[in-house]
Amino acid sequence: MMRKGIKYISLLLTAVLLFAAFPPVVAQAARPRTFDKSKLMNANKQYPAELTIEDVVFHGVLKLSLDDGELDRLIEETMKEVGLTEEEFNRISEDHEDYKAREEELLKKLSDEVANNMSLQDPSVLKAVLQLLLQGDIRGALTTLLNANSTNSLVRTRRENSKLEMDLLKFAKEISSGVSKLASFYDKLHHKIREKMLWILEFKDAKAEKTFSLYGAQCKEQWTLNAILPKQMAATQSEDYPYGPYEGNFDIEIKYDLSGFHNNLETTVWDMPGMRDCYTAQTGIPGFSAPTATVKNRGTSDVKRNISGTAKVDVGVDRSWIDLTVKSNHKNAKVEGIVVNLHSDYILAYGTGNYDQDFNLSANAESFKAEDHIVIRTVHGGTTVGANRDEQHSLTAPWDGDIWQRGDKLKGQVSAKLKLSFNK
Repeated sequence: MMRKGIKYISLLLTAVLLFAAFPPVVAQAARPRTFDKSKLMNANKQYPAELTIEDVVFHGVLKLSLDDGELDRLIEETMKEVGLTEEEFNRISEDHEDYKAREEELLKKLSDEVANNMSLQDPSVLKAVLQLLLQGDIRGALTTLLNANSTNSLVRTRRENSKLEMDLLKFAKEISSGVSKLASFYDKLHHKIREKMLWILEFKDAKAEKTFSLYGAQCKEQWTLNAILPKQMAATQSEDYPYGPYEGNFDIEIKYDLSGFHNNLETTVWDMPGMRDCYTAQTGIPGFSAPTATVKNRGTSDVKRNISGTAKVDVGVDRSWIDLTVKSNHKNAKVEGIVVNLHSDYILAYGTGNYDQDFNLSANAESFKAEDHIVIRTVHGGTTVGANRDEQHSLTAPWDGDIWQRGDKLKGQVSAKLKLSFNK
């Protein structure tokens, strides 16, 4: 009976070992595919941050961070210390996470045979032993199994007990060594990371949008902020103490969307350089009809601004002020291809005629430019009377509206409001 019992205990442990030891082989990768960053204490610790520059609000985060390259180096170093290959790491991680499903499958296959041959009539005993083994608790599994069989004459002498213990340990160690290595890996890695992680105030591709007016049309300016400010004085770093001085660089890109302007040229045209004067002049001449505008080409635009510099802040409990030092503020604008025709009819004593004025509009970062081509024809009784006029003019004018207003304010030293939410 004793040998038969040990035989089936060995059968049980062998089956567990086979299920734990031979999952599918996985491909190699720079970082183990099954690496779980959430197992590292405070690895994802972060607080929401809100930065207001003028009236533009950005959302970012104050977080504990570690460079990905440094994290990969520490992972590789720690795996070597505990004796884990990448393939073993992935295999053990998958087995450990999926042990409940494997446990049910194993119980179904072995329950009848174990119950008939090991006198373990209570299925909960087998389940408890299996759980302890897969969790790496060798001594607990051994004690549970021995206690369950002590009343069934399976273990009788100290010598037999020692032999049983050796058999159990032989198999259980093979099963649990991987789990123990994995636990040791995460414990060691956590301590290494604690020495390397820094608090960082980060705004990564933080977006904000505001509106502005251009020749009466509503347009949009789209801001993108990128800023990384590591906490200074590394000796004071603490997982639970984010307060202190932070310094770093920032970059802001502003894209000006002029769609509202291009799409409404029929109405905005009267506020543009030259056209306003044309309208006023013609409507003041007796016999001239009010000019009408026809858009021949709406044109295109590419208008943006880039601002960069350094930033400093002393993070406090509630609200802090970030000091921005703007080192570069440069805008680029290319507006071209806009063609608008102004047309008037007139009736005078010596005949009727038409007045056409084509405006070609373009712009750079400094000004708008209007080049016009005027053609005047006068007809009397089907015959052209007098000389036709064919004239060309060119004029420039500053950008209208408040397109540059916000961006122009960011120069030299600028203070911005920082609000942190430590209760989230």
